[in-house]
Amino acid sequence: MHRLAQLDSQLADFMQGEIATVQQTFTGDISVIGILLLNYESAIELAELVMPGEGWRKRRLDSAACEVLMEIGNILLNGCIGMLGNLVQIQLSFSVPHLQLRALDKLLYSFVIGENQLSYALGMSTTFSLRDSLVTGYIMLVLDVASIECLVQALETWS
Repeated sequence: MHRLAQLDSQLADFMQGEIATVQQTFTGDISVIGILLLNYESAIELAELVMPGEGWRKRRLDSAACEVLMEIGNILLNGCIGMLGNLVQIQLSFSVPHLQLRALDKLLYSFVIGENQLSYALGMSTTFSLRDSLVTGYIMLVLDVASIECLVQALETWS
């Protein structure tokens, strides 16, 4: 768990330059933004591994590659956050995922749900293993203080 203000230095070595993020907002008993973070090269590689021969070997993310990444993010984020919600019996609704390409420092200060500025992130490293290749990225759950307290309380009740 990190403050967003400290996360830039934590991820700086891995996330330099433009990064690809798939973001999805979950609201209900808690408010959280789920994010799949990939550096630009990893995003291209993951799209190519899922849909080989589609022509994004030009080393850029075209609209087809972006659609593939959004679907991967949607499956992964709904799986992780949805399962967490089910385990601790927290009701959540979710938005349609969207993909952004931007620098990490610009991304970290843009998280708002409703009127709440989100200031904490729970980060997890993830590795995709496909066709004898490994692609590394991060999954982040970005929350406000009230959501963290509700989640901790739900986890304590669950365990």
